[in-house]
Amino acid sequence: MKSNVIEVFMAAVFIVALIVMIVYQLSKNQRYRTLTSRAQKSAPVVLAVCAVLIMCDLTAGGGFLWRVPLDLMLAVFPLSLMQSQLWDLRRYRIWMIVCSVTSLSLAAFYVCCALGLSGMPSCRIFTVTAVLLAVLYALFYIYAVFLRLRNIRVLMQSGNVWTYLGLSVESVYLAIVLMLMIIVMIAVAADCVWGTVQMIVADLLLGGLTVSYALRIASESMFLFWQNQERSIVESMKVSTADNSGNTARENELYKELYERLVEYFEQEKPYLNGSLTINDVGSVVFSNKLYISRAINQYTGRNFCQFVNYYRIMYAMECFKKNKELKVAELWPLCGFNSIVSFNMAFRLFMGENPSDWCRKEKIRSSRAGK
Repeated sequence: MKSNVIEVFMAAVFIVALIVMIVYQLSKNQRYRTLTSRAQKSAPVVLAVCAVLIMCDLTAGGGFLWRVPLDLMLAVFPLSLMQSQLWDLRRYRIWMIVCSVTSLSLAAFYVCCALGLSGMPSCRIFTVTAVLLAVLYALFYIYAVFLRLRNIRVLMQSGNVWTYLGLSVESVYLAIVLMLMIIVMIAVAADCVWGTVQMIVADLLLGGLTVSYALRIASESMFLFWQNQERSIVESMKVSTADNSGNTARENELYKELYERLVEYFEQEKPYLNGSLTINDVGSVVFSNKLYISRAINQYTGRNFCQFVNYYRIMYAMECFKKNKELKVAELWPLCGFNSIVSFNMAFRLFMGENPSDWCRKEKIRSSRAGK
């Protein structure tokens, strides 16, 4: 009787938390319809399917605490792919659909068990399946980190501090999943004779991981609780790059002339709208080599070439939105020369200190007030 009460209580906690996140995300999507990203549109679907699965799981009888890790992992996997800072997974919908269909099929199986139409497998089957799904989750992110670090020279030259922050944040989440995976593996090795307290802790950690991914998708933020600190980091990055400009180099007429040609070329011809623009392409137009171009840009802006190009792209994106307030963020980044929405979001945070969707919402409010 006591175990049944605990299972009902745990199920209620998870379901209420999921419903709150669904309502919050749907209300935000409705309020900012034109600025809603694909991940923000898809997250409520994954959360709703997870809530249905947990409800059906509760009806299936005892052993809920052993089955809920698998239920939550089926939601954590697609949510983590939607929000990941490591790569631009354009086809995450496939994984969302696969996990959602699997969850609904499992929910139907729980209903059949509750009606006596099928027998419930042992807890070992569920725990092994949860471990396999967690291993798949870990392999995805290890592969993503490998892709980032494979060409370390390009990574170092990009000047994109957000890449390193993304690696750090995702590593923390991956560490939590690996810890939970170890817990479940120990439980399997012990033939499912673990105590109720240990399983409650594991389930709560996994449930908290699900909610944290949903919150990060809703806020479009890298950090969950330290969003003000995130803005502070961006500002400090901007200041530190600006301080790197050499005063003596500014007096060099050669670099001054080259920089003025660069600015004139970028402002008049807008080469930054070309997503495959390289420093060699620019050098052939301004009649210089990449070494002099890099030095001229660094001495007069404190930025490298990639940051210089991205700055003009961000300014152009803001100009486009001011002309047409109905543009979505997903429509802005292809217009201004970025190759992915991830690189657009990171560059926008670097130069503006906030997410593009947040800036767009504030700009809409400012323009509506000015119109009044």
